[in-house]
Amino acid sequence: MSKSIRIAIVGSGVAGMTALHYLNSKLKSNKNVEFFLIDPNPNFVFTPRLTELITGVTKEKYMIKPKSIFKDHERIHVIKASAKEINLNSKQITVDRIISKLNLKKGQIIDYDYLLLAQGASTNFWGIKGAKKFCFPYKEYPDAQKLKLEIFSHLNSESDEDLNITIAGAGPTGVELAFSITDAIKAANKQRKKEGKSLKENIKVHIVDSGEFMLKKLPSYFQKKSTSLANKKKIFFHSKERVKEVHRAHVDLVSGKKVSSQICIWTAGVTPNVILTVPNVVEDSGHIRVQRSMQVYPLKFPEVFAAGDCTLLEDISKKKSSKKKKNGGKMESVRVRKTYYPPTAQVASRQAEFASENMFVMIKNKKLGLNVPIKLKEFNYKSKGWFVELGTKMALAQAGPIFFKEPVAWHARDKYYKYFFWKLMNGY
Repeated sequence: MSKSIRIAIVGSGVAGMTALHYLNSKLKSNKNVEFFLIDPNPNFVFTPRLTELITGVTKEKYMIKPKSIFKDHERIHVIKASAKEINLNSKQITVDRIISKLNLKKGQIIDYDYLLLAQGASTNFWGIKGAKKFCFPYKEYPDAQKLKLEIFSHLNSESDEDLNITIAGAGPTGVELAFSITDAIKAANKQRKKEGKSLKENIKVHIVDSGEFMLKKLPSYFQKKSTSLANKKKIFFHSKERVKEVHRAHVDLVSGKKVSSQICIWTAGVTPNVILTVPNVVEDSGHIRVQRSMQVYPLKFPEVFAAGDCTLLEDISKKKSSKKKKNGGKMESVRVRKTYYPPTAQVASRQAEFASENMFVMIKNKKLGLNVPIKLKEFNYKSKGWFVELGTKMALAQAGPIFFKEPVAWHARDKYYKYFFWKLMNGY
């Protein structure tokens, strides 16, 4: 019997699941392939829809699936553990718990032939004093559950105390949360009115961001529309502001202003989840620099790939040539800052596809015993567009040069995300 090919995937987010299904489909005729999906979380969570848990407008079955769906797959091994260390020289992964059901060395070491690093990212508090202690992160399913419980415990109580909810960061997650919370308050008041209870009119939602408009990294259409609609819904947008310090009952801004805040939610950035590697291939920022083939840089370990939020790769679709600036009668070159691919599900999915396709080419080439140089596909991707939900059955969307608004945009988003989620769960 020929030796099995062991493919390890660290992380079961969008990138990890995309790679798993892509490679499983491509290699389905090869009976000697084994997959090891390593992640401590019991569920797969489709994070682009996580903000919708607040309103309940979308059922959880369209955004969360237990990994037990793989229990009948003989060659897919789900390892519910965290990768502690990866030795790239010996091709071994050490996990943080004993795995007894598989034939592993000492029950903790997983050998691999090919590896995809897709461990994702977590909330970045940027060292802001009090942020980690007093703010709710909103990156994982338990985060969403905890925040929803906190908000609804107030909505369902008979207390008439003021409640100020502050969201740090006006990117897509922060903006979608602000609108979802506002609509949840409206729905709760509608129900209270039916029951003859006093309305909750003492709740305010604030967003703090350094930009003049919300969604500052998206096209101006999104920025102006979302900011205008937020004003109509009485969401208080503190533009051109930054959080200086977070306290239990208020937030200090850099300008000196204090914002009353009993609940603070932090959506102002992410940082890569770092795994110790030997030798070290992790940048000081925590990112893993990759080549355009999605192989880890430098190319000492060609069988090791990375994709998604943990990677660092220049977006050459936005690359600009060096500018010329006149200085004292002379023309001097001005260095243009590099732009890197953002940590979005759209990018993670496409990077994982490229990495998987290149990995498949390498596996196929080795099986055929070919000694010719392999031409791998180079990642070059331009965004297909954007979806941003702005509350119940409301959204903005862009597809190429065309922009859509509610309700067409919401239904387009709903259908596309349901398809995307189905594809991640069922494969290619």
